[in-house]
Amino acid sequence: MVGNSPAVNGVVYDDPKRDPEVPSILWEIRRERRIELAMEGFRFNDLKRWKKLAYTDNFNRADINRGAWIRRSDYASLSNVVIENGADEGYIIPAARQAYRAFDNERVYLDPIPLDQIKLYQDQGVALTQNPGWQ
Repeated sequence: MVGNSPAVNGVVYDDPKRDPEVPSILWEIRRERRIELAMEGFRFNDLKRWKKLAYTDNFNRADINRGAWIRRSDYASLSNVVIENGADEGYIIPAARQAYRAFDNERVYLDPIPLDQIKLYQDQGVALTQNPGWQ
């Protein structure tokens, strides 16, 4: 650390792709968390908690969710591999990305309140309202 910024050997660095809304040290902590907890099922909850699910929008941000850069000729036996823009060389596009997903609904940050719970409260004379977007 140098001041409030991440540093290596006393040299401050700042990821050029950093979300400008996120301070550089917090960005670095979140990046490290993403790497350390990869494949452990925490990413969605983290993005939800930080209100950053827009990071998953591969419709408006086509550069996310790319695989490795390959030449098709080097992997001729892999006939089912999809390369970006159908090229002979480029980024592999994972199957999950082939169907574009746009993030356009803020309601996902709040879970719906179960209808039976709303009814139980109603029976006790208390009004429990559904979270926005889940009516």
